[in-house]
Amino acid sequence: MTSFSSRVAAAAAAMREIFPETPLQENDYLSKKSGARVLLKREDLTPVRSYKIRGAFNFFRKTLAAGNAAELFVCASAGNHAQGFAFVCRHFGKKGVVFMPVTTPQQKIDKTRLFGGEFVEIRLVGDFFDDCYRAALEFTETAGAHMVPPFDHKDIIEGQATVAYEISGQMPGARMPDIVMLPVGGGGLAAGVTHYFADQHRETRFVFCEPAGAPSLSESLAAGKRVKLAKVDNFVDGAAVAEIGREPLRHLKEFAADAVRLIPENRLCATMIEMLNVEGVVLEPAGALAIDALKDFSKKEIRGKTIVAVVSGGNFDFERLPDVKERALRFEGLKKYFIIRFPQRPGALRDFLELLGPDDDIARFEYLKKSARNFGSVLIGIETKEPPQFRPAQGEFRRRERPLPGHHRQRDARRVHYMSSNDLPNAPANVFIALFSGINVGGNRIVKMAELRSFFEQLGFSDIATHVQSGNAVFRSPDGDAAMLTRRLEAEFEKKWGFHSRIMVRDLGWLERLAADNPYPEVAGEPTKLHAYALERRPTAEEIARLAEKCTGPERFEIKGDVLYLHAPDGLGKSVFANLIPRVLKVHCTARNWRTVLMLLEMAKARA
Repeated sequence: MTSFSSRVAAAAAAMREIFPETPLQENDYLSKKSGARVLLKREDLTPVRSYKIRGAFNFFRKTLAAGNAAELFVCASAGNHAQGFAFVCRHFGKKGVVFMPVTTPQQKIDKTRLFGGEFVEIRLVGDFFDDCYRAALEFTETAGAHMVPPFDHKDIIEGQATVAYEISGQMPGARMPDIVMLPVGGGGLAAGVTHYFADQHRETRFVFCEPAGAPSLSESLAAGKRVKLAKVDNFVDGAAVAEIGREPLRHLKEFAADAVRLIPENRLCATMIEMLNVEGVVLEPAGALAIDALKDFSKKEIRGKTIVAVVSGGNFDFERLPDVKERALRFEGLKKYFIIRFPQRPGALRDFLELLGPDDDIARFEYLKKSARNFGSVLIGIETKEPPQFRPAQGEFRRRERPLPGHHRQRDARRVHYMSSNDLPNAPANVFIALFSGINVGGNRIVKMAELRSFFEQLGFSDIATHVQSGNAVFRSPDGDAAMLTRRLEAEFEKKWGFHSRIMVRDLGWLERLAADNPYPEVAGEPTKLHAYALERRPTAEEIARLAEKCTGPERFEIKGDVLYLHAPDGLGKSVFANLIPRVLKVHCTARNWRTVLMLLEMAKARA
């Protein structure tokens, strides 16, 4: 046994005073998923939930054994080293001052106070580790204190090397791992583990795992010297170091740059969520680095190999969980953001939501801003259970852009697709649609939609849905036919609001036939040009002839049963003929563009 190996063994024996060996656990889930035999070195199970206690303990032990009379110790840390430092300060009864970045999660700050008790003072300085490290060095010089570095010291490296010492004794059948995956921040753990295995003449491949936003080791190995990063993403706070330690790099400089795997922060979040949901293991971002690196290997490359992944820490602040989940969803394609411009008219936003469908997928509005007089921009985050199968519409979100010809949009199996109305099965007879006329439920709304919904609930109906723009309602009734419900609704409406409104109740089959009988499928994708009028009765031949005489412009119409279909190439607003229709026929309600028809059909179908 070499001198270094002997010192590591002595450090490991001394550590048993404060905590037992952390377990080396075979993980069946990761093994099956990767095709290799995966074992996790659970450093998240130390008293401070990270391996950092090892280096801090060894530094204190050797400093005090050497007769150093210092009574005040100092450290700079993003969290885990601080907790190990605080724990050891209390163990040895020494005063300590901890410098931490302002961005350190509150959970780590609180735990540091808990572990150190009355022996530790915490000072928050700077946004990054390097800022508070400089402040700690200045304080050490002025106060005559003793600095305990987080990674750049031989005694710290020696303490972290006890991880390798324990792995050697814990490997099943005394067989050494084929691959050891190590998270890297300042490099103390990686330097200690590789040095110990080299001393033991173990033929083991090392994979160093760094956050993509803080590749200090990768850049240094590529350049052949220490490189200080100009910018660091501090999301992986336990490994967000701008410059690899001088002493650690001395041990790691012989490795090639391609031995380092850069882990995307968002992918790392997906691994954290996966381990929490599947294995019940709480990991901080740095603690998941080595596990996440398994995704970089094909099954063929590592099949049958034994891999040890060092789980470096589990100090996770659950206040960060929403951010972690958000990043994970974006990485997996389960959440997309779109900037959509809506016309500033009542119901535009609701129309968009109904276009998405009635499924339980979530449309969450992150930001709302009116960007112009007639249009408002909305940033919408859409979250799904499976990667969405749709693309954002180009240009402004307008009526003419939706839906596709002859189709309506419907959610099914939690993904978006289009289904022809002809493919819909026959619906139960107790699902109805109520068509109102003359109550202005859209626009100025004499009758508010919330009041209308309450009106239906009071009458004992269920599964009620109201369409904001058109003022129609879809509901389920336990009994009755359309004619009876029409009479009842008209009577109750006049009783409640004091004025009469014509109400036409039709069942879902009527609405399905209306959609399926469209004689102009070629323009169904342009809802401002295609309209359907609900008629109180079938028109006579004379009425149809009179109407045909007046249709002298570009419009075309066709009547099927009690529905008149109008194709207005220039839009309803510019159609002179559209204004003549109610004068000739007994039109029950104003025109419903094709978008509204399909939305109503979708709403009704969802209640079937």
